[in-house]
Amino acid sequence: MEGTSEGITIGPYRLDASHKIGDGAGCVGVYRAIDMRSGRVVAIKTVDRLKEADVAWKHSFQRELDIAIKLQHPNVIELVDVVFWDRYVCLVMEHAGGGELFQLVANAGAMPEDLTRVYFLQVVSAVAHCHSRGVCHRDLKLENCLLSSPGSQLVKITDFGLSKDIEQHSQPRTQRVGTVSYMAPEVSMASGLVPYDGAAADVWSLGVILYVLVCCDYPFGFDGTGGVPTQHVLAKVSKGVFQFPTEKIPLSNAFMSIVSGMLTLDVTKRLTMDQVAAHPWSTAGQYLLDETAVGEAPRVIDWASAPTISDAPLASLGSIESNEEFAFDEGLEF
Repeated sequence: MEGTSEGITIGPYRLDASHKIGDGAGCVGVYRAIDMRSGRVVAIKTVDRLKEADVAWKHSFQRELDIAIKLQHPNVIELVDVVFWDRYVCLVMEHAGGGELFQLVANAGAMPEDLTRVYFLQVVSAVAHCHSRGVCHRDLKLENCLLSSPGSQLVKITDFGLSKDIEQHSQPRTQRVGTVSYMAPEVSMASGLVPYDGAAADVWSLGVILYVLVCCDYPFGFDGTGGVPTQHVLAKVSKGVFQFPTEKIPLSNAFMSIVSGMLTLDVTKRLTMDQVAAHPWSTAGQYLLDETAVGEAPRVIDWASAPTISDAPLASLGSIESNEEFAFDEGLEF
């Protein structure tokens, strides 16, 4: 987004151009902003409709928007609004300022099973909701699990850019969609011709998430910075063989059972979402979610006054039809 001003007014939202909180494919950036009507802190994902004119990309963006509108769950990042401003399409989303669940593990190390259950079952609930609406996420990972605010235990899953809605679109079949360390074997080996079960692939990714939370390591390796070559990870994933670090961390039999059931190579024998939720590990202990973050008062950012760049009208969610295409080409009207 052009300009260096500290604040940019987009409809009723004031965007902090100096506070970029995320990136994404085809995305100028995700910025923190404030709803000037209520004082609510939000996140605005900005997309340059003139720059991103590729037909395939436009279809992908429309699909992401359709899915965001469709999903309504306390553990899914909410799409608050859509604003058309200048050359940009701006997705106004719920702001989760507590950071990634990944960072929590990176900072604190292996998490006790009882505490892990608090976070993990929220992710399970969110993904189960997605599946009930015909949506498979396809990029579940700790980096896409956000905490609602600093110190909160309330989890929000985000980033539906690679998701598929089988009710509106098609069965997933694309090869290597998602993040390699969390990728199910059928996804890594997909031909692009034969569809695979997106929900089952999500279960595999959830199994990796659970393993990392408790074991503070990846079951099949990590291919990012400082990790091992991607092909090494894919080779291990294709065999579905991994080890539990029982010599370093005390692990319950129930934990090893649920993870093994989720990381099962044979899709027909892999645990389903219902089986994950009903597993003895999931139902053990107490669900200790800290509810203090739910319904907390809006936080107001006290920014210096900024020039009003645009008073473009707001487009309500109700006006956006699932089959409506956005005009990304120069000169076209929304």
